Amino acid sequence: MPDLFPESLEPSSIGLAGAWRLAPIFFAIYPEADAHSLLLEARHRLVRTLGIRKFSARPAELLHVSVAECGKPARLRQPLELALRAASGRFSFPAFDIVLETSARFGKDDRACVLVADQATGRAIHGLRNALADAQQPYGLVGERTVMAPHMTFGYCDGLPEERLPVPTVRFRATAVDLVISNQGYSEHLRVARWPLL
Repeated sequence: MPDLFPESLEPSSIGLAGAWRLAPIFFAIYPEADAHSLLLEARHRLVRTLGIRKFSARPAELLHVSVAECGKPARLRQPLELALRAASGRFSFPAFDIVLETSARFGKDDRACVLVADQATGRAIHGLRNALADAQQPYGLVGERTVMAPHMTFGYCDGLPEERLPVPTVRFRATAVDLVISNQGYSEHLRVARWPLL
């Protein structure tokens, strides 16, 4: 029997602690509106260059670079929302440029069409992951510190090439990192907090 009050299960209605059990909560960098045209042009050019016919494009408002999952609770002494608010007060990291320079296929089924960041961006994102983990740690949240390959997913399709290909670089400024709940199945990201970069 379907839920009689489906809105009660929306991530925005049950709070971060409840959403954490049902939906991914993560930190991500979203380009400012003035960078959207550059990114959409880069996506159009890439799809044309690769000769992709059936391409499921990600909505422009969902284009982002994932940074880290929200820290996992360990010895929390207060509600998750309060712990994260306190952590945001301790957080500090400089603004930096994100440069995307190669195309690749990602995902378990190799259907995600992505642009991968350059090495300098990779180092900056790794530093940002550590800064986020450091800020959360005193409040009982264990954040990620492993090295990752920063990228932006443009969309999904079959038959992407195995090798990474150089593309004209796309550059935009990272001025904040957002705390996001992914409302899976609805193509919706709920940005619940913004942690500015200096």
